[in-house]
Formats: sequence, structure tokens, C-alpha cells
Amino acid sequence: MQQAANIQKPSTKKKTQAGDILAAALLVILILAAVFVAFIYFDVGGLKLKAASALKIDGAINAKLLELDEIQDNLNEKKQKLDNRETELEKNEAAMIKREQKAAEKEAQLSELETTLKDYKAEIEKLAAMVEQMDAAEAAKVIGCMSDKQRIAKLLGSMDNKKAALVLQNMDEKFAAELLDLMMD
Repeated sequence: MQQAANIQKPSTKKKTQAGDILAAALLVILILAAVFVAFIYFDVGGLKLKAASALKIDGAINAKLLELDEIQDNLNEKKQKLDNRETELEKNEAAMIKREQKAAEKEAQLSELETTLKDYKAEIEKLAAMVEQMDAAEAAKVIGCMSDKQRIAKLLGSMDNKKAALVLQNMDEKFAAELLDLMMD
């Protein structure tokens, strides 16, 4: 019985080896066929036309193959144009986002300046109300000691016209004229 088992094992090995060799040969043939088809498909070295003439493909089929090649080339060109446009759109979008960010920053700065201006105007109006409560001669002396003529002009411009006129009357004429010039600007 052991001899029968020993006899079957070597024949199984031979069958397995033969099957492996056959499978390897088929695999090599398939790979070579795939490479050949790829060469024809990608028209390496003009193989497509050579294969067509060798296989005696009909002229109409050959014309269709050429037409399909032209269509493929046209599609590739259009795809490239679309890719270029997409890239350009992405660049434009990035630039637009930057401009929007800058605009938002400018808006924030403008809002801050508006707040500062409102605060400044409120302060001037508050000072103008205080000066209006003073005697015109005393107000003229105090205002005359201020160094910034622009602020003096704004202060007088925020006051009641009659009270501002009385204060100007109590100032040096040349200084009062300079202030009036500033108030006209």
C-alpha cells in the first residue's frame, strides 16, 4: 500500500509541473498580446496602420479609426483648454477673495474712523456748550490761549452764531480774521 502511495506522488508532481508550465506559457502569451494591442492602440511607430494593412482591414474601418483618432485629439485639446480655464478661474477666485478681505479691512477702518469722528464732534459740541456758558470776553481770552487754530475754528463753528460773534469781537482783529478764514474752509 505504501508503494502505491509513493507511485502516485511523483505522477502528481509531474502533472502539477506541467500545469504550471502551461499556465506560465499562457500568461506570457497574454502579456505579449496585451503589449501588442497597446502598441497598436497608442500607435507606437505607426503600428496601427501597419497592423491594419497586415490584417487587411477595410478602408472604411481604417477611415473610422483615423476619424476616431481626430476626435480623441480634439477632445484632448478641449480638455486641456478646460483645465487651463479652471486654473484661471481658481486664480481669479483667490484674487477676488483677497480683494474682499481688503475691502472688509477697509470697511472696518472706515467704521473706526467714523466712530472717532463722531466722538471728536461730540467733544467739540460739549466744549462749545461750555464756552457758550462763559462771558464772551473771558471765552475770547481762554480760546486765544489755545494753540491749534483749526480746533478753535471748529469750536466757534459749533457754537451759537450770536455767542461766537461776541467771542470774536473780544479777540484781536487779525487773529479773529484768521479764524474766520479757517471757518470758511
